[in-house]
Amino acid sequence: MYILLIILMLLFIPFPVILDFFYKDYDIILKLYNRSIKEIQLFNRVQETKHDLQRKHFFFPFDYIREIKRFHFKPHLKVHANIILGLDDAAKTAEIFGLMNYFIQLAFLFSKNFFKIKDIDYKINPDFKKNILEIKIHSIIWINIAKTIYIVISILFIMIKTHNKYKRINYKHLKYVNN
Repeated sequence: MYILLIILMLLFIPFPVILDFFYKDYDIILKLYNRSIKEIQLFNRVQETKHDLQRKHFFFPFDYIREIKRFHFKPHLKVHANIILGLDDAAKTAEIFGLMNYFIQLAFLFSKNFFKIKDIDYKINPDFKKNILEIKIHSIIWINIAKTIYIVISILFIMIKTHNKYKRINYKHLKYVNN
C-alpha cells in the first residue's frame, strides 16, 4: 500500500531539473545538477559540409508548434543568464549589445510555446576594451512524470494527425529543377 502511495506521489509532485550552460573562449560546458555532462571544444574555422537537397518527405514544424501552444500542462521554467560581450571597437560593441537584447527577447518569446515561464533574469554586460564573449545560463525546469507522459502522448497524436494531413496531398505534380 505504501509503495503505491509513493508511486502516486512521484507521478504528481513536480521536481526540478537544473541545467547550466557555459560558453567562454570556444569552450562549451553543459551541466545537469552541477555535473558536467558535455564539454565541447569549438574552433575558429567552420567546416563546410555538403547536404543532399532532395527530400522524400516534407516536414512542417510550424504545425507541431501551433498544436503545442495549446497545451495546458507545460513545464515551468526559470532562467537566469549573464552575458559578457565585448569587441575592440566600442561602436560595434554597442550595436551587438542592442542586437543581443533583441534576440534574447525573441528566444524567450519562442520558448513560451514550450514552457510556462515563471522567472526571466538576464544581464548583458558590455566590455568596450576587450574582445570577449562569455555566456552563463542557469535554468530550472519544473516537471513531473504525469505531465511528461501526457505531453509525449499528445505529441504522438499530433504527429499522426499532421502526417495523415500531408499524406493526403498529392506531391507528384511538384518537380525539382536542378540549375
